[in-house]
Amino acid sequence: MERTVELVSTPDCQQCKATERAFEKAGVEYEKRDASVDPEAAAEVNALGYFRAPVVLVKVDGKLMTHWGGFRPDNVSVLVASQKPRDVEFQALNKNLAREVPRPKTPEERTARPVDIRADHTHTRPSSGPAGASI
Repeated sequence: MERTVELVSTPDCQQCKATERAFEKAGVEYEKRDASVDPEAAAEVNALGYFRAPVVLVKVDGKLMTHWGGFRPDNVSVLVASQKPRDVEFQALNKNLAREVPRPKTPEERTARPVDIRADHTHTRPSSGPAGASI
């Protein structure tokens, strides 16, 4: 199974550039197609109901699996997550499960009150002026 990602864009399109930057930052391999010079790309996205760029097409073995229009960082994140090999996710899950789980508190620990260190009057601050004077 070979998955391909195609970015159909136009020149001077800011959302197209933002999508490209997001793909590059996330390490997504993609093919850029310029709809202004590639009539097949323009016809393909027009047939899907898109009339503005960018449009991202995700295909598996040449068959269109999903698509979206506009700059969608949420969809880029999902795309990146779906690229990770399953064993990497499994290893991360095992690492999280291997963490030490805190033991439940005993009834005495749940009802114990913290010690109020302010109750120790040996550390009072000396008066620096008349009564009621603020610092």
